[in-house]
Amino acid sequence: MDKNYSDKEIFAIVRLMQTEDEGNCVVLKKQLSHIIKKQPTDFKNVISKEFRASKPAFLQTVLEDIYLQDLKYAFTQFSIKQNPNLEEGVALISKIITPSISKDHVKNIIDKFSEELSDSLTEKSEPEDICKMLTQGIFSILGFDIKVKDLTAQDIYFDKFLVNKTGGVFNIACLYVMLAKRFGIKLEILDLHGKLLLECDDINFKTNCYIDPLDYGTISSERSLKTYLMKRDINLKLQDIKHFNTRQIVKRILGNLIYVYNRQNPTANRLNFIRECFEVL
Repeated sequence: MDKNYSDKEIFAIVRLMQTEDEGNCVVLKKQLSHIIKKQPTDFKNVISKEFRASKPAFLQTVLEDIYLQDLKYAFTQFSIKQNPNLEEGVALISKIITPSISKDHVKNIIDKFSEELSDSLTEKSEPEDICKMLTQGIFSILGFDIKVKDLTAQDIYFDKFLVNKTGGVFNIACLYVMLAKRFGIKLEILDLHGKLLLECDDINFKTNCYIDPLDYGTISSERSLKTYLMKRDINLKLQDIKHFNTRQIVKRILGNLIYVYNRQNPTANRLNFIRECFEVL
């Protein structure tokens, strides 16, 4: 399917899709998808010229279907990577409602944030000092805040979260991970029977420490965490606590979206698409 389509052919395909049954429309959608990718200017010109007065109502639905199929393919490719990139993953999720953003959109914003914090962090060496400065940077310098109740989709999509600077605790945890990486610190997200923590266990440091993003970055030592486990009667050793890998983080965010959308009664098309991506991961 490498041919270029003339304006007349593009117009004919769009018109045919108004009258053909679902079976034939599958083939026509593939042709239209090819045109949109390979001849975007030609497609835009035909739509603007031939449907200037009134665009067919079905066209928006068709375009969305084509776009979501391409995005699902991108999720599939992401899921089979050996070491998928977290920033690329959350950007893919954001493309569900913001198609125009690039896969480097989140990366570029985090890079800018790290530049703002660099003066405060580059002189630190001990993990607890770096974690304290990250907390100060996120909540005081950058001005992020945590939203605990009544989360909306806007609080979960990462591009919106980075602009609005408020969102769920899981997004805050991801922000910690992304920023820490730029300053040579490895933070991992762990779920301790419903309590979300960030663990700093870089081999270059002497002791582990734990950050509670829900408590605005309160830091605990291993001893404090062991005491917490005993008080809660949680029979679990620290070394047995499993960390979220990148796929699990992306899947958790998709799961949060499904939960929110189930309460908000979104279009079935978008909710079904998110469920499909969840299954892909």
